[in-house]
Amino acid sequence: MDFQFTDTVEPTLARKRTIAIIIWMLGFLALILLVGFPRAVPIFVFAYLKIAGEEPWTLTLALTAFSWVSMEGLFNRLLHLPFPEGLIFGLW
Repeated sequence: MDFQFTDTVEPTLARKRTIAIIIWMLGFLALILLVGFPRAVPIFVFAYLKIAGEEPWTLTLALTAFSWVSMEGLFNRLLHLPFPEGLIFGLW
């Protein structure tokens, strides 16, 4: 496999980007633990597109709705996959 690191991005910028994406991934994992996977996916998609991606509202809402429909329709209703509720909803 021929793999090369880029030399066009400054190391400090690359380090900042790496730290930012690690924080986003850890936030996603925390969100999954708190609210459960089916609820975490649309929340994360919305937050990432608006905050990190700075995408327009139409695209953000469309992709968020698509992620919710995919999670609800495919995994919950079609495949009947049980996902844990998450800590917040599991306590009630």
